Amino acid sequence: MEVQTGMRASPRRLRYHSACMDVEALGAGEPFERLPEQWVVFVMERDPFGEGRPTYLFENVGPGGRRLGDGTRKLYANGSYRGDDEIGRLMADFCEPDPDRIRDPALAKRVRYFKRTERGRREMESMSERLMRIGREEGAEATLIENARSIMEAFRLTAQQALDVLKVPEADRPRLMELL
Repeated sequence: MEVQTGMRASPRRLRYHSACMDVEALGAGEPFERLPEQWVVFVMERDPFGEGRPTYLFENVGPGGRRLGDGTRKLYANGSYRGDDEIGRLMADFCEPDPDRIRDPALAKRVRYFKRTERGRREMESMSERLMRIGREEGAEATLIENARSIMEAFRLTAQQALDVLKVPEADRPRLMELL
């Protein structure tokens, strides 16, 4: 599940998350039939398709409505939906910052833990710091790749030569060479 604050969540981003879950779920040499049923859920800040629906479910469907049966589903949830039904109440609770106003007891308890206990606040700070560190690392790597590509293009160098110019350590090169 991912929460998107912008208006669009790319279908390819859903595909990426689906692939990541599959890689984690199945060990090398295991039969594909052991892959579990899978839901990738994007909770969107607003209605992603402008139709006023609470959710939009996508499954792999072929000619004549025949389902592929690969066990994957992609669901966009409209975070602004407030209907008087289970989804409407969940979206309202999900967006409520005050745990005392959240109707779902399990969600209220978890939000209360993170917002009102010292241990919960420390966990949130730790997660935030970890996410920020990961973001910085991914940003630095993306910048390095962009710079290497610019050097390759401008000076007609190979990827290896561009990494030499950028003084990239040998240990980091195999992964970067794949990305280049």
